[in-house]
Amino acid sequence: MIHSYSGEAAWYSHVQFGLDKTLHNYKFDDVVEKQATGIIPPVNGLQIGVVTQLESDPDGESRIRVRLPTVEKGGDGIWARLAAIDAGKDRGWVWNPEINDEVIIGFINDDPRDAVILGRLYSSAHPPHLSYKDDNHQKGMQTRSGMKLLFDDEKKIIHMETPGGNKFTINEDEKAITIEDQNGNKIKTSEGGITIESVKDISLKASGDFNIEGKNITTKANAQLKLEGSAGLELSSPAITKVKGSIVQIN
Repeated sequence: MIHSYSGEAAWYSHVQFGLDKTLHNYKFDDVVEKQATGIIPPVNGLQIGVVTQLESDPDGESRIRVRLPTVEKGGDGIWARLAAIDAGKDRGWVWNPEINDEVIIGFINDDPRDAVILGRLYSSAHPPHLSYKDDNHQKGMQTRSGMKLLFDDEKKIIHMETPGGNKFTINEDEKAITIEDQNGNKIKTSEGGITIESVKDISLKASGDFNIEGKNITTKANAQLKLEGSAGLELSSPAITKVKGSIVQIN
């Protein structure tokens, strides 16, 4: 609204509705920075990209080549930096997307020369390995070969597994840790102690001394039990010592 007063003692009010046809950043270009610094046409908003190449960045900037289907259906695409959970000299989190993965691309100051991969996208064509549920108890990762690291917040379980069936599980509900290989061998620690199960032989070897101590120790062989000492053998007890057999041979 503009008020004005003329020399004829008349008062005028001018009211305008709507926006000025010239936008603010074009009227005052010294206040708002131009997109892409005003040098080249900008890119507005985010773009969906498809990864086409992971290596051989021509500038050596650890970038990934991404094709933008909405911009060009063919072609090699553009080079984009990859945002990471942690990144720094000789350290950080290296977890590159796979070729043909869908990613979301942003541009610093809307400059098409400064692309950044902000994240990765699931879709009906690329569904996740865990289904989405409202309780959201299960989380985890899985590589393309099927190696898994899973977390269950409800049961307090951390689970690792390889495609061949080697497993490592920490179960807080059961107060147990279990290691199991693809052959069926198993080690389990729990409130009841430690259990070792083998489908075949068990070999224990020490370069130094090997000591076994417990309240009671029971050794049983379903076939034959053999104790042998290269330098000597001692069997003793401060209490009663029994040696039984259908035939007992000494020396």
